[in-house]
Amino acid sequence: MQEQLKGSSGIGRAFELADPKTYLRWDRFVFGDAAFAALRRATRHIAAALFATEDEELADLAARLQFAVAGWLTTPCVFDSHIAGQLRSLLGEAEYSGRRWGPEISGRFVTSIRASEAMASRGSRMRTELAEEVQRLLVEDKDIRIHCRRTDRETFESAVNSKGPLQIGARHFIHSPREYRNSPAFDILVKVGPFRRHGIAGSPDALINAPKFNSIVQFTWDGLVDDADFGADAFDAMLTHHTGAGTSGDDVVEACGFRWHVGTLARKDESGWTLPSDAAGEESDLPDDLDIRPRRANKDPVARSALVRLDRDMGILQPTHADLLCLRKSTSAPGFEADWVECDEVREGMFLVLADVEEAAGASSAAGPSLHAETWKHLLGVSLRSDREGTINRLRHAGIDLAGIANSVDNWVSPSTNVVHAPLSERHFMCLMKVVTELHAEWDRRRWHLAWREVTQSRGEAIVAGFAEHEKLRDRVFATLDLMTLAITEGLATGSDFSRPAPVSSGLRGAFSFRRILGVERGFRAPQREMRHVRPSISFTKWLY
Repeated sequence: MQEQLKGSSGIGRAFELADPKTYLRWDRFVFGDAAFAALRRATRHIAAALFATEDEELADLAARLQFAVAGWLTTPCVFDSHIAGQLRSLLGEAEYSGRRWGPEISGRFVTSIRASEAMASRGSRMRTELAEEVQRLLVEDKDIRIHCRRTDRETFESAVNSKGPLQIGARHFIHSPREYRNSPAFDILVKVGPFRRHGIAGSPDALINAPKFNSIVQFTWDGLVDDADFGADAFDAMLTHHTGAGTSGDDVVEACGFRWHVGTLARKDESGWTLPSDAAGEESDLPDDLDIRPRRANKDPVARSALVRLDRDMGILQPTHADLLCLRKSTSAPGFEADWVECDEVREGMFLVLADVEEAAGASSAAGPSLHAETWKHLLGVSLRSDREGTINRLRHAGIDLAGIANSVDNWVSPSTNVVHAPLSERHFMCLMKVVTELHAEWDRRRWHLAWREVTQSRGEAIVAGFAEHEKLRDRVFATLDLMTLAITEGLATGSDFSRPAPVSSGLRGAFSFRRILGVERGFRAPQREMRHVRPSISFTKWLY
């Protein structure tokens, strides 16, 4: 960056001062982009409309949309055709969205697509300037750390490493409070997005009230503000003063024994791009896209939880106070050891152990007779085999607007095990029943609610049986894993996920799955029914807070 921030001339940056322990610098670069602003407004309206339905499936879709936008706001992402691709994968083409949700959402969708195309035509100025700034700091031999989510590290590396001769890697990143606590002192902290206590932009308060560095370089977008209570009460005035609006400025703030020189440089959009004519009358104020508090259909109590990220973009939510059964390198001998590990102690490279076992001679926890389910599953399977695409389109038009409906139907027709596999919401289940009746007259409408009762009863029975079985078998799991030492060692050698059956001699029936852990993210509040299920990680984003 060539421009010098107001107040910086003549004194340089904080790490060059005589007393860096009491004199720190905070440089904020705030970017504006008219096309990105239009996309943010449009997607926020769409998400709000979907949340307002208080339908859980639509709330999940809205959360995925919100999460995608939040990711673009908190990383130096590439502005290219992938943004429009993500929008289309979530919402479909304009014709379909118009039929399903009406002209208002369809119009917003068209605006978001046009805006994304304008963004792709000129690229991200933030990404370019962040890469140039980090390269400049590396050339000056400054010791930097970038604070971001673990899954976003690759985006930062691709931006910086493609811009110059010097490369960044794992040592340049901080992803968690523990990593920050264990980090030695360094020169500069780099951050994209606002300082927030929770959610996708969440950061540890210690970054502000216990700095191990001499300077912050923050890149953020118009409309995003730092949390007023981030760090410490003494910083309220500083954090609320700098909202990213207006012209360049420099303030001196004294707090917590530190003197901060805070400079803000506004990077305004000079492209001349304007909103499409059909979006005229849009509000001028930018929304805070990281501060959506949607109304949810869910009325269940929620608890603090953490997302354990697994391979292939999968994950599992766990209560923060709960232990995880993991495999990790042994501290006392070569090989591995199995142990119950607290969420805060879970590390990348460990393997999560999932036990799907029961007493070989004991009662099964499978669902009881599901006479109605057997019938509708058979009929749905017949339709899918004869005309899969036509059947899925019928389900969509009936009102089942799930982004991954093609995968969902395969799950719905699968035989009942411990639960009757079916749509989660009653509304979607009734849409399914309607289509089955249209295609197969023998499926009587009077059986719809009986079939739904069968689904809900099976879910309740499975939960009760599962917890009882878990408590009874917990003490036997370690003994069984000892019997599987050779099989587990062979599986670990592949470095990928693997499964192994329980040995006959263990007295257990079933299998153990071993899933490689990529990391743990805190900041979720979810109901109990969302816990301990391996699902696509993005499906948990609606529980971020």
